[in-house]
Amino acid sequence: MKPRIPPLSLAEADPATRELLARLHPVRGSDTTVLNVMGTLAQHPELFRRWLGFATYLLNDSTLEPRLRELVVLRAGWRCRSPYEWGQHVHVGRRAGVTDFERVYLHPGHHAGYYPGASPIHLKLLFSVPDGRILGAQAIGLEGVEKRIDVIATAIQFRGTVHDLAEAELCYAPQFGAAKDPVNLAGMLAENVLNGDMPVADWLALDRTDAVLVDVREPDEFAGGHMPNAINLPLSQMRDRYAELPTHREIWTCCGVGQRAYFATRFLLQHGYRSRNLSGGYTTYQAFNAVGRNP
Repeated sequence: MKPRIPPLSLAEADPATRELLARLHPVRGSDTTVLNVMGTLAQHPELFRRWLGFATYLLNDSTLEPRLRELVVLRAGWRCRSPYEWGQHVHVGRRAGVTDFERVYLHPGHHAGYYPGASPIHLKLLFSVPDGRILGAQAIGLEGVEKRIDVIATAIQFRGTVHDLAEAELCYAPQFGAAKDPVNLAGMLAENVLNGDMPVADWLALDRTDAVLVDVREPDEFAGGHMPNAINLPLSQMRDRYAELPTHREIWTCCGVGQRAYFATRFLLQHGYRSRNLSGGYTTYQAFNAVGRNP
């Protein structure tokens, strides 16, 4: 596709603009080409000069460590649905130490389930792979959300990992929290992903995967609502019927919130299938589908 405003090359730039472009060398590493966005801005030297002051500070002089800076930029690119910004900073981020990341979703009660009045906390945890460093979290609920986010935010500040969350000693009283707090559960789920016990499927690929979607809830739950193209094979019948599933395709399992799908995934992996869990289950699907968003 021919750009409406073609990028300026180093050979075409005047000496003053060429000097400005040369200031970007630390960002480009050993690459001597001009990034398209820089070359395009260079067509308007005064605009480029003013923009470069901001960009240079952000990329080279800010107090954020490069890895955190790139996580912020990548998040902005993703939220703005900008393929160019995302694609470019994936490479910059790699050089800054950003590793692959994974996410888990969970929906535990805000206090012990046997104590009246427990309401769910819908929690998403992001972490780097393979070191498990915590990258971020989001949560929503009626009660207890701020406590869990405060704990995770503190762990991030001290460069904590999901292993720290799994082992965290938090206040236990039935009316305030369970023995295994939602923070602990989030860390445990993430540990299961890291050690290979629970491979997770990518919710973002749900509309383009050729995997078999298997809902392991009971038939009455399935009849009350399910994901498109999912088939129903209840966990209670899995041992007797698992041979019905194809062996040449991945199996993506789903349940209400993820626990039964975890058991199904473990069973299928042990019987030679390639299986992944849709983290957070149908509750996650409903939440994002309700607002027209992917997880």
